[in-house]
Amino acid sequence: MKKIAILPVLALAFMAACSDKDEPQFPNYPVVSVPAVVDQVTINLPVQNADYESVAALGSACYNFTYDNNQEIVYEIKTDLPNTSAFVRKIGGTCSNVIIPPYLTATMNGELTQIPVVGLDLVVDAAPENVQTLTICGDVHYMVLNAALVNATSDYIRTQVSKLNYVTKIELESTYPGYVSVDGNIYTSDLSALVAVPLGKDGHFTVADGTAEVQDRALFGTRFDAVTIPASVKVIGHEALVNMDKLMLVNILSEEAPTAYNDSFGYYAYNGVLRIPAGSKAAYTFEKPDLVKPVAPPMVSPDASDEEWEEYERLEEQYEEDLANYNQAMSQYTNHAAFSLFKDIEEVSFK
Repeated sequence: MKKIAILPVLALAFMAACSDKDEPQFPNYPVVSVPAVVDQVTINLPVQNADYESVAALGSACYNFTYDNNQEIVYEIKTDLPNTSAFVRKIGGTCSNVIIPPYLTATMNGELTQIPVVGLDLVVDAAPENVQTLTICGDVHYMVLNAALVNATSDYIRTQVSKLNYVTKIELESTYPGYVSVDGNIYTSDLSALVAVPLGKDGHFTVADGTAEVQDRALFGTRFDAVTIPASVKVIGHEALVNMDKLMLVNILSEEAPTAYNDSFGYYAYNGVLRIPAGSKAAYTFEKPDLVKPVAPPMVSPDASDEEWEEYERLEEQYEEDLANYNQAMSQYTNHAAFSLFKDIEEVSFK
């Protein structure tokens, strides 16, 4: 009987242990301010070795160049542009700190020629795990549009960053136009917007003070388990914190809810915790308007009387006014409803 009696006790103890283990442990990093100090990067260019070889897998115009710091870069040399130019397609070698130079030297028509490196056109998973820092020369800021070179856009930069799975820091030379590096993350040059964050980072990410906007997809796919957004941020863009399967905590330091959209945050964020300043919950939780969408009045028959047509036109005018008010109310709700979808909202006193 003693053996029979002890089994349920052991079973309960085992279940309790499993329950404690399965309970999510939310991160609790100290919330500190990150000033927007721009990294003024000066590049010391690596020496390109003399030999390079064709890379058939990436196309007939792609070549692998090696450098004395053990980095390798595959370039695609484009001759269909007004001037022959090179784009970075893939990064290799054993170097952990790769530098994208402003030009490469290759043989063209039997002569050694300097070819400008003007942009990135990276393949998926473009760099191995050993590449931690990528430094980009100020001249490498173009993309191709309609067979012409144009300045890089935020979408272009995010697309390139998304193909570097292990890079933890992206440095832009101080002459890079339009964008700057802050702690290895990319912001607009006026520091008003966060553009892209390297995918290799983890732990706690804090948006720099003074930033007004977290752009669309700026943190998409990153590995952070906590993100802090300063009070200066007024807009959190579409899919800004989506596909982040480790994210469990979002701190927003503003007492007034920034504008966010129904797709600004993803599944993992919503199942975590939103922490906001004490006393500000009313600004973050919007009730859905208790409104019924107006219905258009039924169309009158073509042979209806003048009185019936006048009544119809009056009802149609009222319907259009009611619909405009309804859409405005729903739009206002939608732009703030994102915060109401968090599983847990905590008010705290941020230091």
